[in-house]
Amino acid sequence: MQEHSDAIQEHMAFRDTPQRADAMSDPGDGIMQSLIPNKVDCALHITFEEDLEDKDKTPHCYEVPMITVPDVEWNYRTVFTNLDQKAQEHLQSHLKEEIPELESRSIYRRHGSCRIVCGGEAEEAEELNDTDQWPLVPSGLIARFVNVEKNQYKPFHLEWQLVYSDLQLHPDQTTDFTLTVQKEISRKMKPNYNKEKYISRNDVFKIASAEWIPKIIDDDRSLQNLSSESDFAKLKKDLVNAIIGSAPRLLAICVHVGIKLAFLKDLLDHRINDTDLPLNTEKCREKYPDCAMFELNKLIDGQGSFLAHKFEKGHQEVGTNIVLPIYYNKVDDLLGRGAHGDVYKIQIDPDYHLLSKVGICFSLSVT
Repeated sequence: MQEHSDAIQEHMAFRDTPQRADAMSDPGDGIMQSLIPNKVDCALHITFEEDLEDKDKTPHCYEVPMITVPDVEWNYRTVFTNLDQKAQEHLQSHLKEEIPELESRSIYRRHGSCRIVCGGEAEEAEELNDTDQWPLVPSGLIARFVNVEKNQYKPFHLEWQLVYSDLQLHPDQTTDFTLTVQKEISRKMKPNYNKEKYISRNDVFKIASAEWIPKIIDDDRSLQNLSSESDFAKLKKDLVNAIIGSAPRLLAICVHVGIKLAFLKDLLDHRINDTDLPLNTEKCREKYPDCAMFELNKLIDGQGSFLAHKFEKGHQEVGTNIVLPIYYNKVDDLLGRGAHGDVYKIQIDPDYHLLSKVGICFSLSVT
């Protein structure tokens, strides 16, 4: 009885949550509401990407057999966690012989996207990688699909594509933790078509998380010199919250290029955070006139790998020091030559676009 009561309360809590105007049909349209099913089958496409320290080698990508979960009650918040856990268990089960050590590693979602599939035809996908996006993303996909008259009585299912990776950091490590994080960031770096390296934004958020930031701070002597031992606990707590809230990328950049966290604290104290990226001298000087130039220049030089461009529909300009997360071979992928440049068949890192309904290849004109 208690379990049933909890489910009802959870269901009611979701119904009280404001919906996206572009995703849901008119609440007053009873006919349309009746066409939206409470349950839907969900196919899980699961991939594991194993990053390598040797960047000259092709990263290993393991795709495990798809699983279908029937009658998913998509409007419950707990569904995301349940499906994610089921996907990870399925992944571990199928890769235990190929990667025996995987069981001891920290597995996390690197990328997720969801779409409607009907009769072999796929609708446009939406990013679905965080618990906060459920159930808003599936509700929007379902509502828009059934809102098209020709789709109203067609069978369909959700398809959730999940890409996982692993983190090789150990909670019990007490020495040289920052150096270990540096190595892990380097392992997570990917080379693009031009051999420029970048790291996935979700990799950054996993490393710069509440689990690891305190250990990075404890390993940095520059912060301990800023306060007495009795005040350090408060400084640490405030800095952890500030980094999680507004500066995970800045933290990762500082660790990667070897900048002490006292400098990061100075930036945050002067209201310089991830929203200011990419940084330049003028932007920093405006908020922080006495900013240390040696550290600032190191940060500016190293920031590009953490700011890979995300492709969206329409015309976009790419700033300087921004890495393009695309792949192609200048010989094998050449499609043709024209008056405005060469055209190549390329692939875009799936973490940085949601442009295609079904394909993964695009064309690029290089002038």
